[in-house]
Amino acid sequence: MSGTKQFDEEAAVLHAAHAFWQKGFAGTSLSDLESATGLGRSSLYNAFGSKEALYERALETYSAVYARPILQALDGPDLREAIGEFFALAVKALLDPATPPGCLAAMACLETGGCEGPGGKFTALQLKTITSGLRAALDRGVASGQIDDKTDTAALALAYTALLRGLASLHKGGQRAKELEAIVRVSVAMLPAKTGGRRKSA
Repeated sequence: MSGTKQFDEEAAVLHAAHAFWQKGFAGTSLSDLESATGLGRSSLYNAFGSKEALYERALETYSAVYARPILQALDGPDLREAIGEFFALAVKALLDPATPPGCLAAMACLETGGCEGPGGKFTALQLKTITSGLRAALDRGVASGQIDDKTDTAALALAYTALLRGLASLHKGGQRAKELEAIVRVSVAMLPAKTGGRRKSA
């Protein structure tokens, strides 16, 4: 039918995400995107409008496919198991041979920074989402007596966010699997001791 897109748009975005993942926003040329998606330059512009718009779509798709399942691990009732699974899934994703090294979202955060430029709003929102998810899990751990009720959950959530981003940088820099997996054990060890009971109401 005339005017109907003759390609799988979501698949094209995912392929573009892998291209950006490999080289970053600035390092990925339009020729790279043509090769990755199988689309000509005019088709890319017709479908997505600009390289910047395609990058933002790629980041959103990356988040849905790779990041969201990792965050869902934080919903588990046992805090230590949830934190361990959160970081274990992050390491598993990093070590997946089907994906480029490192983390597309972490690369975007370092490359674009702040809220300005391509992907800036996405990276700021994702950092906030990760930190909020971690803090909510830690707050539940405090409320259920799984960790010390004097725990600064805001600070610990930020520390875990930094650790998550650091994992991606270490992997990009060539750290081996056993070294990344050791960090999973350390992440659980960072949790304060149990309080021994459910927190009392004020």
